[in-house]
Amino acid sequence: QSSQDAIRNVKAISDITTIIIQEKIDIAVTNTANVPQLAFAAAFCDIPHLWLVHEFPEGEFAYTLEKYDFISSFSNEILTASDVLAEEITKLSNKTPVNYFYPFTDVSNIVLKSSSCIPRTVSVNTANGKRKNTEELIKIFEQLKLSFPSLELVRTGAIIDEAYYDELKKYISDHCIQDVSFLDDYTSNWENVSSSDIFVNTSAMETFSLTIIESLKLGVTTVVADNYAAKSMLSLGYLLPEDVYALGNITDAVEKISVKLNHFDSTKQHATLLQKKVLREQSLEKITQSLVTAIEKYNENPRKELRYFKQQTVAVGEELNVRMQVIDEERQVLEERLEIINQQGKVLRE
Repeated sequence: QSSQDAIRNVKAISDITTIIIQEKIDIAVTNTANVPQLAFAAAFCDIPHLWLVHEFPEGEFAYTLEKYDFISSFSNEILTASDVLAEEITKLSNKTPVNYFYPFTDVSNIVLKSSSCIPRTVSVNTANGKRKNTEELIKIFEQLKLSFPSLELVRTGAIIDEAYYDELKKYISDHCIQDVSFLDDYTSNWENVSSSDIFVNTSAMETFSLTIIESLKLGVTTVVADNYAAKSMLSLGYLLPEDVYALGNITDAVEKISVKLNHFDSTKQHATLLQKKVLREQSLEKITQSLVTAIEKYNENPRKELRYFKQQTVAVGEELNVRMQVIDEERQVLEERLEIINQQGKVLRE
């Protein structure tokens, strides 16, 4: 299996190199830490290469730590999904420039559900394991119900992890918690949310949460856990300290949501005013400026010495294509012969 993977990787690099040459590509952009083939091809062709990074190298993504010597060496610039992540990657980048641009989300076609004038707590997130921290959301809601017995909790996202979902249902049942809905309606997430709702994000890990930005762009009152995304939102002025609770601190979350429920009109006015700021500052043109600047900045690859291997790489790929075609033809002949043998064996048995 390892030899087959090696052949596929070499062929992929060769094929990408050929595409860059034939299509006269000016710059290459790699979008994940797990696919290095484009970085090699860009070096062989001596075109600038940018690497986009989305996740912090910790927790389930801790394995990417060991990749940053390579990522830095083969990149003109690394661009991350938030300012906080850029600070972290700068420590690993081996003097390679690190910048960031925020992910963009378009809410122009989203229409919120008609307001019932009765605030609910809502969560627009998938139920797919501990990382989204839905169990904490349920526990927060359980405590809120003591003071707000008619309060509802609606989670609109897809149910991906059925085993985790079963655990949540068991907790809800064992603790007799009423008025909890899992819509499992990912394609219509925000259409199930009203402007009079309070969006609660309990995620344990978020780089720069699109759902939080969507909530702010839609003018929905928002309370979030103090993950990395919240840190960025606070620095941008999109969230205030009273909008952020300490992750794992149920009491803190309940207190901050309770204030908003008790003073909903004033908190809603703040959310509506903030909406204009977020829409203006998180426009596609503004947030991608650093990416555009990086694209325009560089003229050569940081590993341009590898350009001397370009022709060899293309030649190896061409040879592999020929050999793989021969192997496929031989496999087809072998399968035809085996079919004949099977048919003859069937006749003999009869």
